[in-house]
This record gives sequence, C-alpha cells and structure tokens, in this order.
Amino acid sequence: MKIRIGTRGSELARKQTELVIDAISKAYPDCVCETVILRTEGDRILDKPLMEFGGKGVFVTEFEEAMQEGKIDLAVHSAKDLPMELAKGLTICGVLPREDVRDVLVTRKDHPLQIEHLLQERKQESGPNNRVEKEREIEIQNTEPVVKCKVTENQHSALEPYRIGTSSLRRQCQIEQLYSNVQCVSIRGNVPTRLRKLRAGEYDGVILAAAGLRRLNLLQEEDLEYHYFDVEDMLPAGGQGIIAIEGREQDEIAECVKKISDPDAWLQLQTEQEVLHLLNAGCHEAVGVVTNLTADKIELRIMKEMDGTLIYVDGRAPQSDYSNLAVEQVQRLLQELKCSNDSSQ
Repeated sequence: MKIRIGTRGSELARKQTELVIDAISKAYPDCVCETVILRTEGDRILDKPLMEFGGKGVFVTEFEEAMQEGKIDLAVHSAKDLPMELAKGLTICGVLPREDVRDVLVTRKDHPLQIEHLLQERKQESGPNNRVEKEREIEIQNTEPVVKCKVTENQHSALEPYRIGTSSLRRQCQIEQLYSNVQCVSIRGNVPTRLRKLRAGEYDGVILAAAGLRRLNLLQEEDLEYHYFDVEDMLPAGGQGIIAIEGREQDEIAECVKKISDPDAWLQLQTEQEVLHLLNAGCHEAVGVVTNLTADKIELRIMKEMDGTLIYVDGRAPQSDYSNLAVEQVQRLLQELKCSNDSSQ
C-alpha cells in the first residue's frame, strides 16, 4: 500500500511528518509513504498576525482541498493549529502520543537584561503599587534541575519594557498578568526564524511551544536560556503537544491510521476541541485549555480573557464522561464571564 502524506515545508512540519511515517511503518512494514510538500496561505503571508487574514484555517485549507481532490491521502498537522471545523468528508483519524504541553520563554544568555529581572516583576497583591521591598526567591520550572534566582522586586521599575515576541492573544494576556513591564510584540515565521530574530536583538524574548523546540532538537542551544512556564500560570492552546493526522472519512487508509492512534492523546484532543467549539474560540480569542488524565479520571482547566481579566474554571469527571465535562465547564465559564461583566458595569 502506498500513502501520500501532505505536509508543509518547514523543518518542524517535516519532522512531525517523519514521526508519523515512522509510526505507520512500524505498524505496516510493507507500506510505502510518500511526502508531498504543500505551501499554505499561512506560509505565504508572514507580515500579518493570523487573526487578520483567516485564523488557524490558513494552515489547513490547501491540505483539505488536496485530499478532497485525491492528490494526497493524509495530512499532518500540529493539533493546536486545527480549525474548529474540518472540511466536509474529512476527519482526524489518528494522533501521536502527546508531548510536553508547556510554553517556553526563550532568551539570550548574553542579553544585558537577564531573565531574573523579568521574573522579579511577577505581579502579586502586596500593598500599594504592588511593590515588595524584601528579597525573595523565585523558582523557574524546567525539565532540567530547578533554577533559583534571588531578586529585589523594586529595583527594576525604571527599565524599558521587555519586548516579548508572540502573536498569540492567549500567551499575551497571560504573560501580562504574570509580569509587569513587558511589551508583547507580534512575531511570525517558523521556529528557527523566530530564534534568529531573537539572536538579532529584535526581541528580548520569544514564547514558543516546548514540544516544537524538542522535536527540532533546539532545547540545548548554548547561547540561549529556556524558562518553562508552569501550566497553571500559562495555559496552553487546545491540542498543544499533539500531532494530528487528517484523512478522508470511511477511507481504507484512514482506518489503518486509527490503529496507530494514541488513545490518551485522542481523548485529550477530543475534550479540548469540544471546549473550543463550544466557545467558538479561534486564534482571535484569548482562550487556554488543557486536560490531564489520572487513573480513570480526566481533569479539565479552561481560561478565557475578558476586558483584561482572566477567568478560570476547573473540573474533573470519569474519562467516559469527557463530553459532558466539557459542556459543564464551558457553562460555568460563561456564567463566570457574565458575572464578571455585570459587576464591572
């Protein structure tokens, strides 16, 4: 059997496709996979944020048209880039095991404004002007041993805002809640391009997905530092860390792919996409959502921004009841948003 797999031309997209081909080849040794490179609208337009010219669908439309026309059999996507609705007759037929869901703030080691200075501005309720005179320790979560840095919280107020590269409203609203004295600046391009812009001094830091950096083996660059956000502080995008495989419904090849799909990642993606669908949340909305599986339970956490306020809800349920959990927590979130809006008027 021969399978034509569509992918974008970026290094990350090719790597993700290699992982899919490897999984298929292990399950079906006689299968021959051919990679078909397609250029999407999102690859062609790099001078505008996604929300200004089409949202997440700009990375998917060309692949769906190619599948409908029979030019390719499957398409490989970062699940966080999937639109809320797929084209008619197409489906997500499989997913690979989920990788690290966290976001990472990447900075340069030689930058005169070290990350300690940024972390010292962590917002907290501490009296007038949120200023703290005493010294304290802040822990930075990392896959490596925990880094600790001592800072004095009132010494940095006169510095210029830190320019943080991100085009994600979700990341922007959360980092602005975590830290004062930051300025989020739009950034486009693939991962190596964004790191090149960071090295060139266009940004003081850039926020990227840990999973993408790891797939590209870019988590050990000697001139860079990596500061992992705790998931509680920076909720990821729905589907972050998951590679999704799209195919045609009731298709022999799609049915074969289902047999290599990871059940845990599949359950998490279904739940998180259900939340996004219920909220009608594309890249024009600041929404974070993440699930965690424990024994027979699924835990769900959602964040949505409204008028500068971040509203969170949490819930858990048996894994078999994931759809009702998504509905119940979205209803709770909408009620919280309504109450917040009413109280501000």
